[in-house]
Amino acid sequence: MDIPGIGRVPYSPIEEGYMVRLNINFKGNPVELLIRPDTQEVNTKALEMAELILGDPLKLDAEVREMVGWRMLEIKNGVWLKPGESPLTQADFVSRLQLESIEIQEEGSVNFYYADGGLFWDHVVIAEIGSDRRFRDAYLYG
Repeated sequence: MDIPGIGRVPYSPIEEGYMVRLNINFKGNPVELLIRPDTQEVNTKALEMAELILGDPLKLDAEVREMVGWRMLEIKNGVWLKPGESPLTQADFVSRLQLESIEIQEEGSVNFYYADGGLFWDHVVIAEIGSDRRFRDAYLYG
């Protein structure tokens, strides 16, 4: 499969499909960008989302982290405080999230995967953005 601007993408038997793995330099750290087309053709929405992400990843990351903070700060301060730990502010919370990977689904929805910086005892925080570019949800994994 060929993807404009990226090139030829081979079929991956491990992933049982076509997958693009790009490592982008993000604040000095490598971040994996995955595009998971369901077929041999990549949906236009997925490509548009990839262009958006690659166009200004720092701005997009800041926006997503803010949304994660609004969704999860109350959970952190209400249930996940360690003994002796003071409640966090929104700024403290989002500053501890570190982007690790971005996964674009065929229909253009996106999952952002964050290391939690010890906020939730080293779980992964996943933020979901719909193909309409609107924040859907954030939750813990692992």
